[in-house]
Amino acid sequence: MGKILVVGLCCIDVVNYVQIYPKEDSDTRVFEMETVLGGNAANNCTVLKQIAPEDTVLCAALPENDATLKDLLKQYKLKVIRIKRPNCRVPVSTCVVNISNGSRTILHYRGDLPEINADEFEETFPNFDDFSWIHFEGRNFDQLAKMISYCRTKIGHSKCKISVELEKIREFDWYTKIIPLADVIFMSKDFSRKLGFNSMEEAINGTIKRFSLRDSTLIVPWGEMGASARLSSESQIRFCQAYKPEKVVDTLGAGDSFIGSALHFLNQRMPLQEVLENAVKVAGIKCGQSGLRNLNLK
Repeated sequence: MGKILVVGLCCIDVVNYVQIYPKEDSDTRVFEMETVLGGNAANNCTVLKQIAPEDTVLCAALPENDATLKDLLKQYKLKVIRIKRPNCRVPVSTCVVNISNGSRTILHYRGDLPEINADEFEETFPNFDDFSWIHFEGRNFDQLAKMISYCRTKIGHSKCKISVELEKIREFDWYTKIIPLADVIFMSKDFSRKLGFNSMEEAINGTIKRFSLRDSTLIVPWGEMGASARLSSESQIRFCQAYKPEKVVDTLGAGDSFIGSALHFLNQRMPLQEVLENAVKVAGIKCGQSGLRNLNLK
């Protein structure tokens, strides 16, 4: 199999660990704090690197002058194709992790870093000969449809697959252009509910029917309820219960761990049920420890 290309956000996460989530207008002690690499796409690649070290490439818009980001990228040893953004500030997420229940709360500061546009993407990737999978984090949505369409024209009838993550909730119907273009669609619980679906089954069957999908795969992770998936050409919905660690420590990045590992197993052309089982296990293992690095995947 060829390499996996992941396109999306790479930012800095400042993670604050607390014993109990703070009340508004209060003073709460942080007992541990760390600065790590963040962003859905970067998180996907951090997990992928631990499963398939030589097969993952991250494409992200990155500032050139941020010493902290440079140091983190060096530490993580990710293979990165940069869309350069001189004189821009790096996006930063301030994260609060409550270790009493593992919950995470994220405050994201976008800064002044422009998203990747379709012209830049096309210039950066004249072809996709080295790749067998292209995954897009669902952001910069008007440009995203153009980038996916460009990929389609370049890969033609090759075995290279395209997937997209639909997590961000927006007040406009950008997703209607994107869903029919992808081979695999990851839909989050929050996104599914925004569309009016109250369960994994409703989200999968409803989306396939609404968009008349004939040759697509829908994958819907639902947190502690597990994950479900269906090939649109089949009627059967696959399901896997959540993998529960001995203690839930940190859920920050659990969804990214699920998607990142699922990309590897999909790229290996595993049966859909096995993809779910393996990805759910990786996400569960992540919830049992802090951070995304050095996951105990053995």
